[in-house]
Amino acid sequence: NRPISLLSGGWDSRILALYAQHVTEQPVRAFTTSSDTGHVLEELVAAQVAHELGAEHTIVTPRVDSFAKDFRSFAHAVDYQTSFHTWLVPILNHFSTHHVDGVVLDGLGGGLMVGGDFTAGRTREDRISGLLKYLDGAEAVLRPEVVRNIAERTRASFEQFDRDWPDVSGHPFEATFTAYLNRTITGIGLSPYGLVANSHPAATPFLDDRVVHAALRIPADQHSGGRLYPQLTEVLSPALAALHTAQPLAPWPRPHPRRI
Repeated sequence: NRPISLLSGGWDSRILALYAQHVTEQPVRAFTTSSDTGHVLEELVAAQVAHELGAEHTIVTPRVDSFAKDFRSFAHAVDYQTSFHTWLVPILNHFSTHHVDGVVLDGLGGGLMVGGDFTAGRTREDRISGLLKYLDGAEAVLRPEVVRNIAERTRASFEQFDRDWPDVSGHPFEATFTAYLNRTITGIGLSPYGLVANSHPAATPFLDDRVVHAALRIPADQHSGGRLYPQLTEVLSPALAALHTAQPLAPWPRPHPRRI
């Protein structure tokens, strides 16, 4: 199957597109859309990456008046377990309308296993705080008692992990494994496997056993801050390794709101 890259302005999709182009005979097709949460420059940076790769690149512009419908479709497909990746819906609609076939490359697990999302901090409490950062600002949309309950359940997931896997308790990758079991599998993983897989085969190379084993052999402190990303990219493309990503280029709060 021809590889389909969901090319954003970040590292995960960039690396997948680069390596797919290197190992497959079929040319990579790249698709980019708005992330829906106010991030800017995704399309511009993705276009630079696609140009460097020489990949066919399509930018899908989602309709503002379709957001509610897209969100409902997404929530139903993922069984209401995650709010991430609503932007997949307009891309999949584009695939259906334009008869786009191929295997969809999804960056699930990239930040977790390679990017060091939950390896920051010298203590266990610091790493728990890395998971709780996603509750920043939650009081604006949820009742305080709901926010407290989510925080308590997050901490409880660590305690349950310690009971089930005592040999890993306190390990630098303990938060990584805890997030994988309680966040990736049960929530975010439903984006590729609950939504995308309904119409297209989905591949999540960052969660391949060989990739995970290789990544976790590298000390946790060498993952922090996404330091492995440019190293992995430079192996095949020094130019793409040197190219900025979209996230640090956009100020906060985001000056150009998208559909929400």
